[in-house]
Amino acid sequence: MESKEIKTGKLARTLAGTGIAASASLKHLGYLSKKPFAADKQKLRDEYQETLGRALFHGLSQLRGTALKASQVLSMESDFIPERVRKELEQSCYKVPPINRAQMRKVFKEEFGCSPKQLFSQFDQEPFAAASLGQVHLAELENGRKVAVKVQYPGIKESIDSDLKIISTLCTTLAAASSAVPNRSVLNTAFDMIREQLLEEIDYEREADNTRWFQEHLIHPNITIPSVIENLSRMKIITFEFLNGLHVDGWLAKQPTQEERNRIGQIIFDTFLFTSFELKSIHADPHMGNYLFLENGDIGLLDFGCIKHLDHDFVDKIRKLYSALVNSDIESTITSYKSLNILAESIDTKTYLDEIKPGLEGLQQWTVEPFKVARYDFGQLKVPPKMTAQQQKKAVPHFNGFKRDQMYFDRNFAGIFQLLKKIGAVVKTENSWIT
Repeated sequence: MESKEIKTGKLARTLAGTGIAASASLKHLGYLSKKPFAADKQKLRDEYQETLGRALFHGLSQLRGTALKASQVLSMESDFIPERVRKELEQSCYKVPPINRAQMRKVFKEEFGCSPKQLFSQFDQEPFAAASLGQVHLAELENGRKVAVKVQYPGIKESIDSDLKIISTLCTTLAAASSAVPNRSVLNTAFDMIREQLLEEIDYEREADNTRWFQEHLIHPNITIPSVIENLSRMKIITFEFLNGLHVDGWLAKQPTQEERNRIGQIIFDTFLFTSFELKSIHADPHMGNYLFLENGDIGLLDFGCIKHLDHDFVDKIRKLYSALVNSDIESTITSYKSLNILAESIDTKTYLDEIKPGLEGLQQWTVEPFKVARYDFGQLKVPPKMTAQQQKKAVPHFNGFKRDQMYFDRNFAGIFQLLKKIGAVVKTENSWIT
């Protein structure tokens, strides 16, 4: 990949964002002009969505930061983003052009007062991974130990608020490419979460603390969390032990057997349940690029820049809700929704059955379907159903809204399901928490 100079000025980033939005709008207009005359409308739509996705990824990858982080979040929204656009945006999880060497060396000078060559016996100037907030270089210590050095892109903190305005405009364009128009309040909450998440993730000292916490508490024979090299880590540079493995697309390209898929899927699924219901702490940035498939068949967990320690009371309530849904227990479901403040206390059973349940039922079944059987084939998992306009009109006025813990949990939940579907794993879903 060709190295690029990241745009750090507010004006330069705003102009770049405006250009991305304009390019996307032109592609949409071009699609609309061809649509009435197309012999194969499905093929035209697929080609348009792929082109739009590539254009958005290319543009966002030049901005990095908030822009690309939003791209990662959007890549997990299968019910909002068209499938072929979403697949292109998935690249934002682990495939981004690197910044140029001068900018990288500048960050080292600011953090350590010297160049990387003065800190490491060997340092590869070309990164082997680049994502939304930083890029990762392979290096070697004096004792021959290989390490991965993550260097934060310059200007990230200063660009957060202005970038969110750019993303708001881009979301409007994406909505035009989809049959679903996102609820503005939901988008605003999502952007608030992205802002909060970014402020945590740009603090690499915090990431080092989070990594140590998970190393201490997440004990699994098939999970590896790379150790932090303390004396070679600062606020904008963090050094880890190097893990040799592949991201999910590279691993799938090796055509693993169904048995291998099932084994890996089981590790991922069990880890999700354990961290959610036992540790009550989740990876708040659950995109696919944070999973590394190691040569020995284990999983490497990466990037603990943003973790969420869930409220213990919330975890107990969400567990009861899921169990009620699995058992089709209407009264317990209503009680759980009220305890989570999703529904008001005044909602009675008749109102729930007549006005709320018809709109929620499809998503409820999708959510707990894997838990209704002892083993579930995630390769057969369908896209989560959406409410019709009529169902929304009846149900939405009864909702109180969703707390942050709920949104973080739901995002983690959906991200794990999406990864298991991509892997095509059949896993044992029977567990002691959701019964």
